[in-house]
Amino acid sequence: MWRLDAAFGPVIYSSKLRTRYSLILTMTKDELEAEILELCTEDYFGVWELYWPYSKALDKSPRDIDLFANTIKELVDTKKIACYEQKQDTKQFQPVELDFCRLKFELEEIKSGDVLNNFYWFALKN
Repeated sequence: MWRLDAAFGPVIYSSKLRTRYSLILTMTKDELEAEILELCTEDYFGVWELYWPYSKALDKSPRDIDLFANTIKELVDTKKIACYEQKQDTKQFQPVELDFCRLKFELEEIKSGDVLNNFYWFALKN
C-alpha cells in the first residue's frame, strides 16, 4: 500500500515489516524544462527555488543533478531563460554568463542544505 506522508512524500508502507520505503519518482527532461520555464515566467527565481520543489521528484544522484544542471544550461544556451546575479547593495539583478561548474557547485551546496545570497538567479530572457 502507498500513501502520501507529510514528512517523506510518497511512500510505500509494508504492514508485514512495519517499515516505509520512499518511492523514487522520476521526472523527464521535458517535464523538468516545462516546470522551470513556467516558474521563470513569474519572476526571478534563485537556483535553489527552482531545485527544491523538484528535488523530491529527482533521486539526488549525480545523474539527476546533472539532468537538472544540463536542463538549466540548455535553457540559457537557447536563450529561453537568462542567468543573473543579485547585487547585494541594491538588490537589483544583473545579467551574467552562466558558469556550468559554478552551477553544479551551487547545486551540490543546495543538496547539502547550504544556500547563499550570491547564488545564480534565473528569469525569462528579456
